[in-house]
Amino acid sequence: MMSPEMLGKLLAVVVALGSIYILMSLGLTLVFGVTKIFNYAQGSFFVWGGYIAWALHKGFFHLHYGLAFAITLGVAFLFGLLYERAIIHPLRRFAGWDWTAVVVTLGSALLLDNLALTIFGSRSKTLPPLAEGVFRFGDATIAKHDVATVLISIAIVIMLNLFLQKTRVGMAMRGIAQDTIGANIVGIPTHRMFGYTFAITAVLGATAGMLLVPTTTLYPGVGWVTFCKAMVVLALGGLGSVKGVVIAAYILATVEVFSTYYLGAVWALPVYLVILLAILVFRPRGLFGTW
Repeated sequence: MMSPEMLGKLLAVVVALGSIYILMSLGLTLVFGVTKIFNYAQGSFFVWGGYIAWALHKGFFHLHYGLAFAITLGVAFLFGLLYERAIIHPLRRFAGWDWTAVVVTLGSALLLDNLALTIFGSRSKTLPPLAEGVFRFGDATIAKHDVATVLISIAIVIMLNLFLQKTRVGMAMRGIAQDTIGANIVGIPTHRMFGYTFAITAVLGATAGMLLVPTTTLYPGVGWVTFCKAMVVLALGGLGSVKGVVIAAYILATVEVFSTYYLGAVWALPVYLVILLAILVFRPRGLFGTW
């Protein structure tokens, strides 16, 4: 019989973990919505966000954690712009470029992960929590880092939604997502919007990396684990649906945390695989997908 204290701890982990999966999945669904390609490099954005923050705060420069966090986000934004310009933009002059881009993002992900292995080595690294200590509610405790993770994720989701709904750039991205040809006809700079899209997704991936690394370890291949889970979140929630991503992230985080508690951590990914197969068989569009 699970104690109330343990139940409270597990639910706190569910909320924090689900918030991180939301950030990863939003990056994937944003890129797919605007560019119509699936970005396999999102996991590498996650990894490099963690490594850059580690290098700035603990590894080489020993900057204040808040400053290292902010600089990492800026570097991630610039990297996303350069990534799109160097990797995706040249492909768009060819027919069927979107399918080629999928393969190219997969290859670039392997390149980025091996580059991280060469520079930082294979030994695991970690970051300190954003806030030390715990909040106590009677016998139950909630880590302050988990609370900070949830608040940051909520703020990012709100800001991203306002950005897409209220700003010219955001509305241009939505226009491209709805009709790329029509967007070109009315003069929306598609190339520039593609660059901004990858920049934003790189920031989302880097943020997810910095929030998750304090509760786990950082190594070059860890991005693939989180990426695979984000794929299942997208499959369950439905590509292109922000509401679906949010709901699916918390559903799957609940499944992961409680299956890990009862069955062991080794069963987390097999459970995800079973869920993914079930989704593809019974609900290929996901809960709120439109395709």
